[in-house]
Amino acid sequence: MSDLEQIAYAKTVYGQEEIDAVVKCLSESTQMGNYSRQFERKIADLFNKKHCLYVNSGSSALFIGVEAFSFPAGGEVITPALTFSTSIGCLVKNDLIPVFVDVEPLTYCIDVSQIEAQITEKTVAILAPNLMGNLCDWPAIREIADRFNLIVIEDSADTLGATINGQGSGSYSDMSITSFYGSHIINCAGNGGALAINDEKVMEKAKLLRSWGRSSSLFDE
Repeated sequence: MSDLEQIAYAKTVYGQEEIDAVVKCLSESTQMGNYSRQFERKIADLFNKKHCLYVNSGSSALFIGVEAFSFPAGGEVITPALTFSTSIGCLVKNDLIPVFVDVEPLTYCIDVSQIEAQITEKTVAILAPNLMGNLCDWPAIREIADRFNLIVIEDSADTLGATINGQGSGSYSDMSITSFYGSHIINCAGNGGALAINDEKVMEKAKLLRSWGRSSSLFDE
């Protein structure tokens, strides 16, 4: 019999402080409001972004975020072959073409040295996930994207709060998303997600996509 303790998958880690906070929120309202804004502000700050929009999953954050950029149909997006299915599904749904590159053998993150060779006149973005707690080389990705006028999308489902040289990893992206699934850094007792962004127009479209096209205060507070 091994003395090693088995690490539980998505084990509850809630303390009384969290439980009391949830009860307080539920006792006041079930609609988006002050607590929602506080939460979104904190997530935006972690990614060094102006805006954050929380949604029902990290997958929805990718689907909504990619659609909100209004990329042209047939546009190509460079992304690693080792990834989560949603990183590809959000592209296919929006009539975009994933262009695969390999990952680094020790980090499982996108091999930045392969990106530039895959850029064509149809390339519109680079979408890459941080994997297994490892961060992509975001400064290098940002430099390539700036030279070729590409959008950078960071899938930070596993790495909420990560920093590079003291700055949030989202400092190098045009959009970062994260997930609050049960096994991630923080969770929503099941599922949840958020996207963080600076662009006002993209943010407004993302809000409409979250709320069935409605823009009344009920769906924007």
